Amino acid sequence: MDQYIILSGDGTGTAESTVRGFRLRGGPYDDFASGVRLFSTFTLPVSGTVHYRLTREFVPRAVTSEGAWLNVGIVWGLDPAALPAETPTGDIATAPMWAGWRITHANKDPVATSSNRIRIRSYPDRVAIPPRESKALANFRPGVAHEVVLTWGGDVVSLAVPTMGAKVRQSWAGDALRVPATGGPRLMFYASFGGGWLLEDIRLAAGSMAPEKAGL
Repeated sequence: MDQYIILSGDGTGTAESTVRGFRLRGGPYDDFASGVRLFSTFTLPVSGTVHYRLTREFVPRAVTSEGAWLNVGIVWGLDPAALPAETPTGDIATAPMWAGWRITHANKDPVATSSNRIRIRSYPDRVAIPPRESKALANFRPGVAHEVVLTWGGDVVSLAVPTMGAKVRQSWAGDALRVPATGGPRLMFYASFGGGWLLEDIRLAAGSMAPEKAGL
């Protein structure tokens, strides 16, 4: 946990170290200020790959129309360490603070009408970028760990969950997805209000590898 900066919003969510990673738990499902954001203290290269294991620990009995989710992304232009821990963590409140993008992991069963597929938005304007393939569903059931692979380079970003099968892969392209060499790009995780997630074995592979050749 000492490699990350924590923004805890109103403080009802929690972030804690575990043996192999950390646990992120949002506060009450109807409290938009209770999400928890983590930012890496280290900065990232213009292209690379991050692997991590993600386990959904629980689903609240009640959720908002958007469900309860986990985001992964890369943001730059503002040092999160300069912000107080009680900085609001909701996406609308934080989006104007930086440039970059975040990917929402699917968070509901296939019968849901909202947020049930992998999606990306760019900052600061929270613009949705359409995927290059058919929209992929990744239903993280409680208690089941899955390997996740995030790759970026040039104007392309990809996310895959190989333990869910070859079809659980999504990629996007656009100038807003280019990670700059300056501005301090950092890895970001966000556990929304109502969510409970375990992140383990986070591994970064840096280099000039293009997303299309990253084994996704």
